Amino acid sequence: MIKLFLDRNPIKYKIIYSILPFLIISYAILLCSIVFGMYFQMKSTVSEQFYQHVIDKGDQLDAYLKDMDEASVTVLYNKKVQKAIENIEGSMDFYEYNQWKSVILQSLENSTILNNRANVYRIMIQNTQGELITNHELYPFNKDDVDTKIENVKDESRVRHGNVYLSYDRNEHNSLILSRMVYENNLDRQDHEIALFIMDINLNKIVEMFKRNSNTDQMAFLLFSDKEELVLNTSLLTEEDCLILLKEKELKSHKNTYTPVIYELSYSGYKMIGVINNTNVYQQVHTLLYVQLGWIVLSIVIIAVSIVVTSNTISKQFDKFIRKIRGTSQLDDTAYIHFSTKDEFHTLAEVYNLMLVRINALKDTINAKEILAQNAQLKAFQAQINPHFLYNTLDCIGGLVDLGKPEETKKTISCLASIMRMSIKGNDFLTVKEDIEYITQYIYIQKIRCQDRVLFLVDVDESINDYLVPKLILQPLIENSVLHGVGDMRSGGMVMLTGTSEDDYLVFKVQDNGKGFSEDVIQRFKEQEGEGSSRSEERVNKEAKGSMGLWNIQERIRHLCGKKYGLEIRNLSKGGSAVTVIIPKKSL
Repeated sequence: MIKLFLDRNPIKYKIIYSILPFLIISYAILLCSIVFGMYFQMKSTVSEQFYQHVIDKGDQLDAYLKDMDEASVTVLYNKKVQKAIENIEGSMDFYEYNQWKSVILQSLENSTILNNRANVYRIMIQNTQGELITNHELYPFNKDDVDTKIENVKDESRVRHGNVYLSYDRNEHNSLILSRMVYENNLDRQDHEIALFIMDINLNKIVEMFKRNSNTDQMAFLLFSDKEELVLNTSLLTEEDCLILLKEKELKSHKNTYTPVIYELSYSGYKMIGVINNTNVYQQVHTLLYVQLGWIVLSIVIIAVSIVVTSNTISKQFDKFIRKIRGTSQLDDTAYIHFSTKDEFHTLAEVYNLMLVRINALKDTINAKEILAQNAQLKAFQAQINPHFLYNTLDCIGGLVDLGKPEETKKTISCLASIMRMSIKGNDFLTVKEDIEYITQYIYIQKIRCQDRVLFLVDVDESINDYLVPKLILQPLIENSVLHGVGDMRSGGMVMLTGTSEDDYLVFKVQDNGKGFSEDVIQRFKEQEGEGSSRSEERVNKEAKGSMGLWNIQERIRHLCGKKYGLEIRNLSKGGSAVTVIIPKKSL
């Protein structure tokens, strides 16, 4: 179905439908933004709910302590109770002692303090005479423990001058101590102490208060004293972890993360802390987020797959063009591209094929013009070489005539005629054997001219005699060695030509023991390799000062044999120069 759609519709529609998935992705991004916005909103709402829950629990604890505070004030500042507290002492008779004591205990019984006895362990009142009144006749502490407890709270209670002082005794793990100093209910004697009031509040009552309507897996409560002592702990955290949470405001323990909500109580600097287990609290929120993200990822995967399928189908058609173009080595029937579709690719293929037809026609025209230009350039190279050689040879013949040597003159003229016929007529290539014969005739002319001053050596492997070599390549190089290498030597000059076979090419070397090339000529010749411009040729030849047109020879070899073939020039270590000619093996 998709292939049918892509085959029958123009590219613009393909592009439009390829862009649609990107629009869907944009929509997915927008959807992610909404989902994450909802996530953070839900997280903020949940956090606010738990924060408010902690505040509510703190308010409840504060209200409970306030009720205990106000109830104790109601009892202790009752005139009958104060009179009983002031009058009771251990020296009075048993009946009178119990009468005053019953007044105190009855008032306590009638107050809200002891409405629920489970909330309060015991109440102790010690008057200024040291007499201790308690709602329990028997209590599990000995006299020394009671005295120690009284001494621990008396000074702090006195400092607060009638206000409540909360304290905690580690020896009594299940109670919170509420104490206050009682003063006479008389404006004229309001600073007169009459008793110390101590009430042990059952911490289990506070624990029940904390756990009521609370999810214990998500929230727990701590109670710290003003000295940062842990009084109450409803969590599973150790006391050390609780102290860390109080100071650092965050705790990571057993793969859970905890954060505190601190509530300052109204009494004695106590702090109630709501411990929120963020891991459990936000678990449902995170699960919902992961589910939503999963759906988004799934939709993105579907969109991505559709984009890949569509783009691959389109790219395959482009790849067909590319492979066809890259694999085309010649303009024949296999170079043309054909599409069965009816879209722009079909039109593009038609335009491409028409372009190939035009290129093929232009190629034929250009090839014909290049052949003409190449032939003209080769003739120009020969025209530059032949007059130079002719001038030197005629000069040599003139010398022979002057010397009165008719036989040598006749042979020299015959050799010159043979060489000139070879250079003017025939193909551009000779066999190695034929070229060596013409070179031998040229050497004869040079021997006549140089006499015994120059020794000529020719050592060409006979196995390469049938290979073809461009004419007028080796002979000008020998002439160059004679004129510019050993020409000024009075004796001992030597010019040698060698020829060998190397793999798929022939190597000829022309060496002499003359003065060699200047370093500047060698450097400039190397710099100009591959350029082939007339300006470069003129520059090299000017530096060579009549060196038989080395650059012309280089250009001729490259025109006839290819760019990777040509000359290499260098100076020999013991004096003289060497020119290496590398040409491909070519047979008739």
